[in-house]
Amino acid sequence: MAKQKGINPFTGKLGEVVGRKLNGEFIFQRPGGFTSEALQAGKETNYKKTFENANEFKKSTLMASAIYGIIDRIEFKANIHRKAHPLMVGALRRFCKYDKINPKGKRQPNETALMQLVDYSFNPSAKNTLKEKLQITEDDETNLTVTLNKGARQFTWPKKAAAVQLFFYTARINFKKQKARKAAFHYHELLKEEITANYQIRIPTPPGNCLLLIGARFLEEVNNDFYVLYEKTRSPLFVGHYRKDAILK
Repeated sequence: MAKQKGINPFTGKLGEVVGRKLNGEFIFQRPGGFTSEALQAGKETNYKKTFENANEFKKSTLMASAIYGIIDRIEFKANIHRKAHPLMVGALRRFCKYDKINPKGKRQPNETALMQLVDYSFNPSAKNTLKEKLQITEDDETNLTVTLNKGARQFTWPKKAAAVQLFFYTARINFKKQKARKAAFHYHELLKEEITANYQIRIPTPPGNCLLLIGARFLEEVNNDFYVLYEKTRSPLFVGHYRKDAILK
């Protein structure tokens, strides 16, 4: 970029230079901008790392959106922090390093990444509601068992709570398309005094790989009816388990 001198400054294109007025002065410069040739050159040289990160970020966003889309976000809005989606994108982007098949820049979340995502919390403010991790076992290709080792003492109960609603989402993951297909939604409402030590809940699942999301919300009893306590700090939702596809094991 250089200043124009002379009595007849110009604006517009003249040969291989462009003239324009900037801050009251006339200048001329060579045409720039993002031509297809410049972009391609950038992908291969100066901005190679930027383009690689963008591609992996895109794949991570697709997977996070797929998982996020499993949940009824209106019904369970108290269980989801407003930054849950971008934080999951960031986590999955970091986990792209476990993809040893594709070259850098084309890596994407795989089964190892999903296993690393276990315990990811959609609502960190409620993370301490569970005093101890739930025990989850794979019974067979179509069933998981969730065990509350400490019974009712597994939870930090709100003062008004008389019962807890545990809900479970199961989903199949398509890694080629970075998509999740919700298989089923199950929920169990349990009175506090009914939850004994080593209480077990069996969750039917689709065959093959399976992602399990687990959430909880507490209920208060008023005149023999139960009502949800919409307390964000007592409404956890997290990735509970990922069962690998037997074909890929």
